[in-house]
Amino acid sequence: MFSHYAYMKEAGNYQFMLDNQDSKNFIVTFIVIKKEESDELREKVKWLLLGIDERSKKQKVIESMAPNLADLSFSIFSFVLNKERLRDEGGFGDRQSLFAYLNKEIYDNLFDGHRHMQVQVMKESSPYIDSFVKYIEERQQPDLFNSSAFSFIEQADDELMKLAKLISDVLLDEYTDQKESTFLNELAERVIRIKLLPDFQLDFDLDGDGDLDDIIARYAISEAESYIRQYEKSKVQVNRDRVNFLKFLLTQLSIKPREYVYSQEIIDNIRRFSPDSISKEYLMRDITGPLRDAGLLIASTSKGYKIPVSKSDLLDYVNFSSSMALPMLRRIEKSREIILRETDGEVDILEEEEFKELKEFFIK
Repeated sequence: MFSHYAYMKEAGNYQFMLDNQDSKNFIVTFIVIKKEESDELREKVKWLLLGIDERSKKQKVIESMAPNLADLSFSIFSFVLNKERLRDEGGFGDRQSLFAYLNKEIYDNLFDGHRHMQVQVMKESSPYIDSFVKYIEERQQPDLFNSSAFSFIEQADDELMKLAKLISDVLLDEYTDQKESTFLNELAERVIRIKLLPDFQLDFDLDGDGDLDDIIARYAISEAESYIRQYEKSKVQVNRDRVNFLKFLLTQLSIKPREYVYSQEIIDNIRRFSPDSISKEYLMRDITGPLRDAGLLIASTSKGYKIPVSKSDLLDYVNFSSSMALPMLRRIEKSREIILRETDGEVDILEEEEFKELKEFFIK
């Protein structure tokens, strides 16, 4: 059974149309309280919220109630997402990528360490909250001893949900206007964590060959970052597509270091930044091929692409590539042998200069 409730509310929007200052941030706040104290706290918050106009949220009124809120028993966890940085540094272009990134951050920083907590969300929720509910439920299935990780509230005027919304709105104003909030300063003792995102620190821990995997990961990540720095300001679209491809893989690496990213997911993301047509052939021919030719390590299998961070990633890539290349080479070799035999050695289908490198594979 759960010993705490967490009331979840968001502020801002999760779209990537950054046409005004207000749209640059998206914030999710959790008000965490002890289960047995919820009714008493709700009643106290109800009286404190009476003086606030829900439409105007007068700043002076909000700040005046802060000392009284500070005396109540609850904790604040907030996640402040800067979409501008996520787009420019992380290569994100759609809300599905944003949701995946934010869900993992919340799970790793809040939910995974508080399994005794049940999240309260509005029954008619948003696309983001729907995605978060699905994300958590996939990882924490209820059983005979553990009820659902979520409870759905039908009352739109729930006081504790209003409090979570109020704090999210105050944070949105603070990070939009970049002004210090007296309200939050007064509530300092209640704030457990305000995590600013994105945070692309690749501090994951992978089971593998230790130092050897570390060498592979450092080289692959360093070369990708170096390429991004070199071509980030390029006016050539294919260079920009390659940069966005690498940004996206690096960001996905920070979210799920062991997993590959499907080609279609990558294509959909690049399309949001490119006026050109992006196809699977373009991805292989004009993006991954030239990047590999430039010395970058990019692993790929039937499951997609990733920045390799282990010997295992590279072996997966070699195995996948050889499964396609070796049969083709064997067919060429067989055709060459047949023609050489039938023409008494007068015709070698690989004698042209353009096949010089290919012919070297068959010299024994």
